[in-house]
Formats: sequence, C-alpha cells, structure tokens
Amino acid sequence: MAHLAAMNRVPPSSIGHRTGPYAAVWQGQVAASLTRGIALIGESQLAPQKRLRKARQTTKVAAALLRLAPPGLKRKARSIDLALKGVRRMLAEGRDADARAEAFLRLAPALALPRRDRTRLERAMTRPMQPARHVHAADLEEVARRFSAMVAQVEGWVLPRGAGPALLRAIVSDYRRLRRDVRQALADRDIEALHALRKRVIRHRHHLALVAAMSGEGSRARWLEREARAKALGVALGRHRDDAMLDEALRSEQDASLYKAAEAALSVLVRQQDDRLGEARHLARRATRRGGKRLARLIHKAINGPARP
Repeated sequence: MAHLAAMNRVPPSSIGHRTGPYAAVWQGQVAASLTRGIALIGESQLAPQKRLRKARQTTKVAAALLRLAPPGLKRKARSIDLALKGVRRMLAEGRDADARAEAFLRLAPALALPRRDRTRLERAMTRPMQPARHVHAADLEEVARRFSAMVAQVEGWVLPRGAGPALLRAIVSDYRRLRRDVRQALADRDIEALHALRKRVIRHRHHLALVAAMSGEGSRARWLEREARAKALGVALGRHRDDAMLDEALRSEQDASLYKAAEAALSVLVRQQDDRLGEARHLARRATRRGGKRLARLIHKAINGPARP
C-alpha cells in the first residue's frame, strides 16, 4: 500500500516526533478499510447478499480504528462512526438467521439422530426468520456512495500535532480495559456481556493489525501472530453467541414431532457451549497475559526500535 511505502521512506530518527508517520498509517488504514468495502460492493462474482455481508465486516475494521482518533479529530471520527452504524443496519438483514443456521450445521455431525429426524430438524433450524428481501442495484450503489463519502472525509483530515502518541496511548488504554474485564465476563456466562466482550476483542484485534502495519519488517510477523490470537478469541466468542441463538430456537420449536430431536440436539449443544467457553478462557489468557505497560513498551519497540537507556 502507498501509505506503508511512505512510512518506510521516513528516517527512523523522525518516528515519534510531532504527528509521527504512524498517525498517517492509521489515517490510511481507516480509508483503506472503507475502500475495501467499496470494492466488495462492486464484486460482481459474489451474490448481492454476500457482497453486503462482507462489506459489513469492513465497517467493523473502520469503527475499531476510529475509536483511536486523537484529540482534534474525535468529533469528526464520531460523525463517521455514526454513519457507519447506519450502514451496518442496512447490511445486517438476515445475519441472525444465517448465524443460527451455521451453528446448526456445525453441530449436526455430532448428533446421533435418525437421518430423517436430523434432516427435518436441519430444515427447521436453517429456514429464514423472514422472507429474504431482494437486494437491488440501488441498494448496492447507496452503500458504495456512503462509503465513498466517508473515504473523502477521512482523506481530507489534517493530523494534529501529537496525533501519533495519542493514538498509541488509546490502543494501550483500550487493551487495559479489555484485560481488566475479560475474565469476569467469561466467568459470568451472561450472553449479552459475552457479546459486548466479543466486540471489544474485535476492536483489539484490529488495533493489533494496525500496530503490525506500523512496525518494521523485523517485528511485523510477531504482531500479526498476536492479531491472529485475538481473532481466534473473537471467533470462539462469536460461535458461542451463535450457539446461544440456536439454543433459543431449539427450545422454542413449535413442531411437536420435532421435540425429541430438539431435546437431543440441546443436550449436545449445551456441552458444546461449555467447551466453547473453555476454549475462550484459554485463548483469553494467552491474548491478555501482558500488562498494559508491557504492551506499551512492545509497541514502542516495534515502531521506534529499542528504547535508548
């Protein structure tokens, strides 16, 4: 990417002064995530619904990065974040039904049910919650238009003095809050608390990816490994939530002829949910074992080189 190439041309001695080139990398990454959304919307080889779903993922990347906005840009960043929430609502249709269906398909191989019962239960658990709305070209064009307007705004930002150090402090502060609360959320097992935790893990993952983009070649791979661990934790929490939606659907099944099959599936699902939480606790310990000060030193080393005595 052009902004990474520009970063590599900056003499190391200048890193950390004024806005720092890493603030420009942050700005470039925000714009790049939105530009990626435009590209996905226009990807003709994908079905329209899939284009919308993939574009929705790019809004999460942009939203995570916008939370790091330094003083002087916070109001502008909040404005774009609010616009992104509107886009996510446009793109979210059918997500819960898809998640429930995917959860059942992951569960199905573990079910000891007659083929006929499993097929009927699968049909019940994978049916849409409501008729799918046809995605028109105008819908795709409107989303692309909104993304383009956001990109133009972000690219027009003038980075204030001190933006680089401020956004790095924001990364560490966000991590400290995550580290403080993660174990309690996993212990409480409350679905909404776990969903909120997953959102924070997703933000942390994208913050780590940003540090990787700022880092020199010698340390980039290690930051991408950290990002992969945070991603794995987010996936485990996301699948636990999908399992919870499937749990609710199985318990509320109205077809009496499916009650026994639903009960059998529930008994397996409950064990799977426990396993999923155990996996999440293990991944959380790995992803948050460092204190905030240690993370700050590692970031400083990655983008500035070893600290001088």
